[in-house]
Amino acid sequence: MASYRKQQIGSKMSRMKPRKFLLAKPWFWIVFFIIILFGFLVYFLVFSEFLKIKNVYISGNTSISTEEILSVVMPEIEVNFASVGNIKLSSQSILLLSPKNISEKIRNSIFQIEQANIKRSFPQTLIVNIIERQPIGAYCVDSENGECFLFDSQGTAFKKIYSVPSDIPMVYFGQNVLDANIAKDLEKIFTGLDKDIGINISEVLVSGPNRVNVLIKGGWEVYFYIGGNPDIASQLNKLYILLENGLTAEQKENLRYIDLRPSGRAIVCDNKVCSY
Repeated sequence: MASYRKQQIGSKMSRMKPRKFLLAKPWFWIVFFIIILFGFLVYFLVFSEFLKIKNVYISGNTSISTEEILSVVMPEIEVNFASVGNIKLSSQSILLLSPKNISEKIRNSIFQIEQANIKRSFPQTLIVNIIERQPIGAYCVDSENGECFLFDSQGTAFKKIYSVPSDIPMVYFGQNVLDANIAKDLEKIFTGLDKDIGINISEVLVSGPNRVNVLIKGGWEVYFYIGGNPDIASQLNKLYILLENGLTAEQKENLRYIDLRPSGRAIVCDNKVCSY
C-alpha cells in the first residue's frame, strides 16, 4: 500500500516539474542567430556605405558632354523600395544596378550614342564606356534653310545640324527614307573617293533607289549604281583606272561627268563630247 502511494506521488511530482521556456531551447537560439546573420548580410549588401556607388567614370565620349551622360546615369543607380511622404527607402548598392538597363537608357536618351558598355568596379565604382555614332554624311532635308542630319553607316540620322562640316559630304535624297543598304554603299563610295583615289566630295544626290550622283569639288560629277551589280568596288576601280591612265589632261580639265553605272565600261563626258 505504501509503495502504491509512493508511485502516485512520484507520478504527480513528475507532472508538476516546470517546463523549459522557449528561450532556454537551443534550437531557438540557432534560428535567432541565423535570422540576425541574414538581416545583417542583407543590410550590408543593400544599404552599407561600403558597396554604395560613389564614383562614375565616363570614357569614349568626344562630342557628347560628360555632364549630359551623367544626367542619364545617376538616376538609374538608385533603387527605390518604398516611400511614405518625405521618407524614402532606397539603395545605391553596386550589386543592385542593372548594366543592361542603364545601357539601354543611355542609348534611348542620347541618340548620338551607338553603344554604352557598363562595367562594375567593386566596391564603389561604375565605369561607362561610350561609343558614339560616326557620321559618314549629312542628309539635307531643306537645302535652302540649311537643315541637315548627320547619319551613320547604318542609315541612322542621329543629329540635327545647320552647318555641315567641310569634311562631311552633303547628301540630298530624291526619296524620303534613308535605307541601311544605301548608307553602306555611300560609306564605300565616300571612303573610296576620299582615301583611295584622293577626290574631294562637294555634294551627293541619291536620286533613286539605285543611283547616286556625286558632285566633285572640281565641278564635275560621278554617277554610281548602288544596290547591286556592278558593285561599288568595281565602279571605283574603273574610276581609278580612268583618272590614272584613261583620260588626257584636257579631258580632265573639261570633265562634266563620268558615268560608272554600265557594266564593264564607263561613259565619260566633257564639254565637247561623250565617249564610251
